[in-house]
Amino acid sequence: MKIILKESLENLGTVGDTVTVKDGYARNYLLPRGLAMLADSKNLKVVEHHKRALEKTRRREIGKAEELAAALSGTRLVFQRRVSDQNQLFGSVTNADVESSLRDKGYQLTRKQLVLDQAIKSLGEFEVTVKLGGGVRTSIQVVVEPEAEA
Repeated sequence: MKIILKESLENLGTVGDTVTVKDGYARNYLLPRGLAMLADSKNLKVVEHHKRALEKTRRREIGKAEELAAALSGTRLVFQRRVSDQNQLFGSVTNADVESSLRDKGYQLTRKQLVLDQAIKSLGEFEVTVKLGGGVRTSIQVVVEPEAEA
């Protein structure tokens, strides 16, 4: 089924692109959520007419993502966790922990935007990639330290 994207979607396309997807994906996911519209002759004419507005939306989205990337680029998150005698963590640092810490600093990101292959289960410094809209990526530093003993 041919559809026109109303929003940028990872691994599918950006705003205004005409793409072919499986019928079920379009009917059950993209169309009900308002992420796409059918690519019939009427909608194609409308999209061609509004192509400049869509391009402006795309540029604005990329601009916001680049601003957020610049703000996040120097971010360093420090987590203190309990450790055993052999410096093994009790528990781990996950996407949810990183998301929560970023939210405390005022950044509104979701776990899906944080690329962390596995939970962090050891002490040290780690780099976490953050996927922002429009194909913009940045990374933040995550430091795991032992908890200070009382």
